[in-house]
Amino acid sequence: MPPALWGSLTALGWGSADFLSRFTGGRLGVLTALAGMMGSSFFLLSLYAWHAGMPLRLPAEGWPALIGAALGIVIGTLLLYWGLVRGPISLVAPIVGAYPVWNIALALFEGISPSLWQWLAMVAVICGVFVVARLGGGADAKAVKAPGGVPATLVIALSSSLSIALGIAAAQSAAPRFGELQMLLAIRLFGTALTLLILMLMPRLRRPVPWRWWPVLGLQGLLDGGAYLALFAGSRSADGAHSALVVASAFCAVTVVLAWAILRERIVAGQWLAISVIVAGVAVLTAL
Repeated sequence: MPPALWGSLTALGWGSADFLSRFTGGRLGVLTALAGMMGSSFFLLSLYAWHAGMPLRLPAEGWPALIGAALGIVIGTLLLYWGLVRGPISLVAPIVGAYPVWNIALALFEGISPSLWQWLAMVAVICGVFVVARLGGGADAKAVKAPGGVPATLVIALSSSLSIALGIAAAQSAAPRFGELQMLLAIRLFGTALTLLILMLMPRLRRPVPWRWWPVLGLQGLLDGGAYLALFAGSRSADGAHSALVVASAFCAVTVVLAWAILRERIVAGQWLAISVIVAGVAVLTAL
């Protein structure tokens, strides 16, 4: 399957999971929601690994990359959830979706040279992301009452974007040594342990999780974990890694559309045009 198609599956999974985090993070607290998502994802993926007979790999090298991947992805996801709870979604999701800018910069240093059409499609996707971010908020931005307002939300979103990009770059380096599924399980276990440790040390951040919320956290973890598996599958070849990364950044369009359809978040005409450009860029990359 083409790397860009794997990236499309990643975008759908991430976009849906991140939209759910608006509800779980708002109701349960960001740390509790992240712990629940990571824990449920680890449990479900462990069952899949056991059923698939996943071999245990303990290579002598690659541990720094694995630790870097865990730190980058867990911290980036925590910041993303925090930003989405603060809102507006139409501002936060596209900025975080710009993470391929950082990854492409890293790929260029490694000597990877996309074709002209791939460059044009990737530039279109990234420009669309930035236009959505630039126009995002509007009247909804005035409703942000969290400390620091919109500027603080922008910093949180940008920090999340950079952290996720670095985490994914490290994950792509660690995956060939540990295996994609084992690496994702390690990241999920690290994220669960880290968030639970913080919750133990800071009781004021803890909130009870009603039973009716566990299926939501389970679905959120399944979507998020499946999205990463799709991304790693699309990144197996060095030539296709950048395409999968950029197409996956279209998750922001999925999250924004869900915010518009369900939460009735205001989206101006320019944002719709930018979202269309993102989808068109994804289609071009998928066809190449």
